[in-house]
Amino acid sequence: MPDAVRALTGFFLRLTGTKCSGDIITTYQTGGKYWYFMEMKNPGFLTSVWKLTSGDLSSRVQQVTGGSMSSMADECKATGMP
Repeated sequence: MPDAVRALTGFFLRLTGTKCSGDIITTYQTGGKYWYFMEMKNPGFLTSVWKLTSGDLSSRVQQVTGGSMSSMADECKATGMP
């Protein structure tokens, strides 16, 4: 998630259509693309997931987005950044 925050503050450039690759749990920029994608699709996502205190990460993502982590990852791989 830290690299998603860096991208949101302009440290990394994530162009519209940039597709995710690798795995959502990969560290640094590879995994950060997925979290950035989810934030762009669901503004406030990162803060909302962080504030939830119960459940594992995938259940928190489900609560905030209404979709599964794997479906969000597949969408990012297929369509790229909004």
